[in-house]
Amino acid sequence: MCWLRTSSRRILKELIAHYATTYQSQLSSKSGSPPVTDGPRTFFSSITTGLRIPGQIDSSGEPIGDAAWCLVFDSVDTEPEIERLNDLIHRCAHGHAIITSRQRVRDPCAKIISVSGLDRNASIKLLLGDREGDAGEAGKAADALGHLPIALSQAAAYVVKRELNFTQYLKRLSDNCTRLLGTAYLKYTEGVFSCWKLSVEAFMRSNPHTIDLLRLYSFLSPDGVSEELLRRGVEGIEWAQNDLSRLEEAVDDFVTYSLMACNLATPSRDKGQSFWVHPLVQLWARDSYSNEGSVVLEENKVRVAHLHERGAQAAICLVGVSIEPEDHLRTAQDWAHERNNVAHLNLCIHRYLMEQKVAERYKRFWKEYALAADIMKRAIRVLENTLREFPDPVAERNHFMLKGILIETYITSPLMSVYNSEDIIRQIEETLQIIKVKQPEDSSNIIRFELLRALCRRAIGDLHGSITIYERCLAELTDGKLNGGVEWICNIQEKYSSAYLQLNQFDEAEKYFHKPLEMCGESTENRRMRAWTLTQLARIKNPKEDYLSECVYLRESSQSAELHYGLAHNQTLTIPRHLEEVYKRLGQSGNVEQVSKRITEGETALKSQIFR
Repeated sequence: MCWLRTSSRRILKELIAHYATTYQSQLSSKSGSPPVTDGPRTFFSSITTGLRIPGQIDSSGEPIGDAAWCLVFDSVDTEPEIERLNDLIHRCAHGHAIITSRQRVRDPCAKIISVSGLDRNASIKLLLGDREGDAGEAGKAADALGHLPIALSQAAAYVVKRELNFTQYLKRLSDNCTRLLGTAYLKYTEGVFSCWKLSVEAFMRSNPHTIDLLRLYSFLSPDGVSEELLRRGVEGIEWAQNDLSRLEEAVDDFVTYSLMACNLATPSRDKGQSFWVHPLVQLWARDSYSNEGSVVLEENKVRVAHLHERGAQAAICLVGVSIEPEDHLRTAQDWAHERNNVAHLNLCIHRYLMEQKVAERYKRFWKEYALAADIMKRAIRVLENTLREFPDPVAERNHFMLKGILIETYITSPLMSVYNSEDIIRQIEETLQIIKVKQPEDSSNIIRFELLRALCRRAIGDLHGSITIYERCLAELTDGKLNGGVEWICNIQEKYSSAYLQLNQFDEAEKYFHKPLEMCGESTENRRMRAWTLTQLARIKNPKEDYLSECVYLRESSQSAELHYGLAHNQTLTIPRHLEEVYKRLGQSGNVEQVSKRITEGETALKSQIFR
């Protein structure tokens, strides 16, 4: 057996040249034949003759013996390297050439053998080695690492080096899995992620959106992504330019290089194949981005949160576009598609839309009101379809919350001019009645829709009508008819006061703003609300030209906002910018300089969080 390590082209060339020269000189000394130097195949012939591999003719013209032979080419991981092997492998029926590769070889003459992953028992054995340990905890670690050999080897070495048991290792893994797995190990400078990084960077030279596709998959369910979902949702993938072939070619490359596995029996039961990405690849891709052709694993928590937000948006766009929101256009296939992709829909609706409030960010930070509304309409449609067959109180509550957010989007954005205010009021009334019948104990959603009624009244100029609704809500909260707690009472008091402020009744507004301020106190959980209330009180002082009191309220508001959001936050920085203007009006240059310096510190820190 001859084993050639082919991960380095230079090493491969040197080995071929070395063996060819060695055996050629031996043959020359026996037969007197001149050295052969006319190509790799001739070199290889010399090697096979020297090794007495069957099928060759020696220098006297006699066939060489019948001993079996095997030639192994290890780690052939690119197409050019595989093609070059055709010039090195001698074609005969007396032996075998084995090629190990992460790439699926496309050769009609080759037999493809897929190497399956380790099973649980083998993974535990690899983790424990010859040491004694808790097999149960080692099994949990193996499960967490997806039975990936390189990850298991790294974990075993880490546990020995740090003198940990697997319970302690699991704790560290849960605290910061990405950092732990990205730690350098042996020749892998990027830890477990090294091999994927190299493959993705190679793809990016021909398709710069490779990492975008992998990141998209990382924010979908690990159960698998069907061809049908990709076909239906391609319009939602911006870089694919609504061209399914672009997407299919990128997916083919991932499958070829084993970054994705292809299953004909799709877990989602959608049409065609499905594609599965290892959970650790998903973990790595979620925290990574492209920078000048390289893949960078982000460690800064603020920037990681930003990457996760963008990933959630991409997943919502793909899944959302695959859903038909209009009743009159829906077919049996549309309903089946939703049923088959429940795992992806649950992620997008319950985690991204409800927990991470991605749709709200669309409208609040990017002003993408129509897109936010479209996303929520699709999500509401899916929830309604699901609830018809599988009633669930939590999903029902989320359904009402999404309806509320959608209606608020209509009211507080330019979309209000498109929709009839009476239709919006009717939707609010109908939904409120349904909540009171189906979930009468759900005070949060009842209050939410009562406040939407008031908000709609304010939007059409009926401020007194909104004040009446606020008064009724406060009375029901105080009497115990609704269970909302201090936060809801403060919230309504603020809206009540701001309605008076809108009516230019400053004394009434100030009186009602002081009530939630007293209720908020100095508690940590109420800092955001306290900052907002103090800012409103400062606004009241401005038209009265009571600038000194305005400064007092703004200073206190700035302190509360900084304690809640941190200095490097737009919500915080808005307040000292306002305070700076008031100080200028008062001619207090020393305070202007001090506040300006603080603003600069915050803006610099904010930029460093977003940009490198």
